[in-house]
Amino acid sequence: PGILVALDEINSNPYVLPGYTLHYTLNDNECERYVSHRALFKQLRDDRTKIAAVGSGCTLATEPAAEISHFWNIPQISCHASSPTLRNRERFRRYFQTIGSEENQGYADFGVIKFYGWKKITILQLDIDSFEIVTSIYTPFPPFTLFVFRLLMSFQGC
Repeated sequence: PGILVALDEINSNPYVLPGYTLHYTLNDNECERYVSHRALFKQLRDDRTKIAAVGSGCTLATEPAAEISHFWNIPQISCHASSPTLRNRERFRRYFQTIGSEENQGYADFGVIKFYGWKKITILQLDIDSFEIVTSIYTPFPPFTLFVFRLLMSFQGC
């Protein structure tokens, strides 16, 4: 992963963070809320100093950790989780996106839709608030018919 390249560059440069060596621990959160919480708390119980959380690549797993990481003064960044919900600075105080929000994706998609002259569009989405926002992005773009299929999903654990 790119994080290994970045850490190697930082750790091998004597002028960047002299006297420190950065490490990272990989946790697979399986794109699940409860697994993400468990992974974060597992890391917090470890005695090593934490300076940041990187990830997750999935909005569903990013939200729970991003909501509470500020209590430990740990910034969290993600290059994949792009829900507009994550831009709420009150709720996600130490979370930062390095990718454009999904709100911008609607405009790009509309350009493709218009170019090909498509009249009917179908969106499959999970029955979760984060994905409802994405669907609302497409409503101001006439003239086509929008079909939205909501997939119900139950979360285990918590």
